[in-house]
Amino acid sequence: VPRRLGAWINVRRPELRTKLTREAGVPAPGLIASVGWPVAWYFAHKVSANDTESVKRTAGTLPALLDRVDELLDEGTIGGEQRNAADFQIGASVRLLMTFEDLAPAMEGRKAARHATELMPDYPTGVPAGFVPQEWLSEQR
Repeated sequence: VPRRLGAWINVRRPELRTKLTREAGVPAPGLIASVGWPVAWYFAHKVSANDTESVKRTAGTLPALLDRVDELLDEGTIGGEQRNAADFQIGASVRLLMTFEDLAPAMEGRKAARHATELMPDYPTGVPAGFVPQEWLSEQR
């Protein structure tokens, strides 16, 4: 979900490419972001994020996926004293989703969010509010 959503946004919102380029310390971030559009498009295509309806459907799965992560934590499959590969695979995806400010309400109070933050407390900033279409989010509520 985070990879697909992020790639879709990167293609359609050049200001995010500029922000990410600036945070990476690359000189002339506006210029690099503009000429980097083909690269953004390529990676969006690689993760099937070039079709808006497909990305919208993917975003719509977020509540059920977060429910499943919470279940895995309740079952002890992840979140135990001895961390396993699933902890880090799932936790990294949830932590990345937490960097999308538009998704913050879906993450609040979730065991999945607490788990991801325990695994990776220091995480870079991400996608400011206003980048995920509001109608996608209202359908999740």
